[in-house]
Amino acid sequence: MNTELLEALNILEKEKDISKETLLDAIENSLMNACKNHFGKTDNIKLIMNKETCEYQLYAEKTVVEEVEDKLEQISLEDAKEIIELETVSLIENSFTLGYKLSNPAFLSVPDAIINIGHSCGYCFQVLNDMEPFSAPHINQKYKGNINYDFEKHRKNIVISYLYGCCTQRERKQLETTSDFEYLCRLVKKYDVLATLLNELESEIIEIMQQCLYFKNSNLQYYNDFKKFLMVMFNICYKKCELPLKNELFNN
Repeated sequence: MNTELLEALNILEKEKDISKETLLDAIENSLMNACKNHFGKTDNIKLIMNKETCEYQLYAEKTVVEEVEDKLEQISLEDAKEIIELETVSLIENSFTLGYKLSNPAFLSVPDAIINIGHSCGYCFQVLNDMEPFSAPHINQKYKGNINYDFEKHRKNIVISYLYGCCTQRERKQLETTSDFEYLCRLVKKYDVLATLLNELESEIIEIMQQCLYFKNSNLQYYNDFKKFLMVMFNICYKKCELPLKNELFNN
């Protein structure tokens, strides 16, 4: 809820005798005019405003293309993928929150445990996604294409980023200029990066299961169902990456 804006509108409505509806319409028009002045047009600009909470979202709808001809209405496939990758953890976290609310209408609030689990799972799934090119290259290259070698991008492949931090200065310089996948694989094996990340994932899973204990004490049926769901999800992700998963990690 946009508390500050809501309070300001309530005061104006009371003191100036201007309805909140009229004020919100004026705000919407001002936002759209500002976009038009800045971008030159607003054909693809969308504004969603909740007039009860005064929360609003302003975004641009763009078409994903191979080559961008109009920056206002188009976005490259590479940039679109980067945005999705940057938001992966938030998307997973929000989906867990939504799933919890939909599982039972009686759940009026979302416990911190769900938010923490969603965040940790989002991180784990992103790590597994970044490990896949190295653990199952024949699958990854067939369906996903090249990985992100560009160190100027906001989000790099986690394996490469980790590798960049532990290799020698000479290797680091070559990493910044190479697109030789075989060379990357040799370095990943040399520094045992996949094993290190697998250990980190195991620690994350243990922490996730500790968070799940909150539901074991408050809602045993939900705990059992949710635990089963997590096991299935992680098994699917690990199998896709051709990585071993210790099912005992889910016992607590």
